[in-house]
Amino acid sequence: MAPKTVKTDMPFAVFSMEADTDYLLARMINFLGAKFHSRAGFFAQQACEKYMKALSVQRDGTYAETHNLKELAVACEPYDPYFSADDTKRILEQFDLFDQIGRYGGAAKFDPLAKGKTAGGMTMKVAPGVQLAGVSVWKGSYLHDLDAFVFKARSFLDFSKITFDDGLKSILERNRGSALMSTWAGKTPLRVVLTKNNHYFKG
Repeated sequence: MAPKTVKTDMPFAVFSMEADTDYLLARMINFLGAKFHSRAGFFAQQACEKYMKALSVQRDGTYAETHNLKELAVACEPYDPYFSADDTKRILEQFDLFDQIGRYGGAAKFDPLAKGKTAGGMTMKVAPGVQLAGVSVWKGSYLHDLDAFVFKARSFLDFSKITFDDGLKSILERNRGSALMSTWAGKTPLRVVLTKNNHYFKG
């Protein structure tokens, strides 16, 4: 059953600004260590969801009322074949794993890897009689996948047509007048959070 379509008068930046925050949190948490990786995955999932909703709002003022990334990708297919590509589907499926695991851990109802199923191109071998709950697997490649998806999805957003700040551009330009930059109190500069080990900025 297709998700419900919601009509909105809000600009796409209502979603993209939140997506930028989630993306930066995912990157920052990624560097904190394995115990925190389920949260990195959760914020990665949230970022992907909100960027795709931003794209739909920009196009026709609607978005699909779902958290499922693959369903949202279908709504974004008119933008570019990228959203129907097999590798994109793999990336989105792997981040969908964290929608519940990142929130609930062992109480997650959606945990296919713990049941020995393949998801996001990965399968875990579960020995007979062993029950795993809240399996959270974060690989180094996930950060690269997230960066690639974010910058591809954001490339379709036209900030020139709205009065809202492009948060990631402001970070790169060290624009202290932007909402993200002006309120940041972390020790690590936001520019480092955004660019460290980010393949998008290499070469």
